[in-house]
Amino acid sequence: MTTSLSDRAVFALTNAWFSLTRPLFVLRFWRKTGVWPDIARPRTVNELVQWRKLFDRNPAFVTFSDKLATKQWIAERLPALPQPETLWVGVRPEDVPDALLTPGHIIKTNNASGGRTTCRTASR
Repeated sequence: MTTSLSDRAVFALTNAWFSLTRPLFVLRFWRKTGVWPDIARPRTVNELVQWRKLFDRNPAFVTFSDKLATKQWIAERLPALPQPETLWVGVRPEDVPDALLTPGHIIKTNNASGGRTTCRTASR
């Protein structure tokens, strides 16, 4: 799909306006991904997620962005649907019970995607 010169100008101006009004957001995106966000025409998953965080005011987005809140939402609506058991929820890693710091357990953070630690030893 080709875009006209006027469309490209509008997209460029929109991205420039966005960069000027939200410089910290743009810099954070650039530091994490190595590219400048194209908020006017989001194409990558990262750009689409950022666009949704900025412009999609659907309250369900907050729920489904949180692993624990999503599990609770599903359990309330579909109690017969099996889900992986959550063995511990907390804020401080130091508080994880020793029994869960053994091989075979996985610790997943709830504050960002892709965060996972496989425990290989019981020592702290």
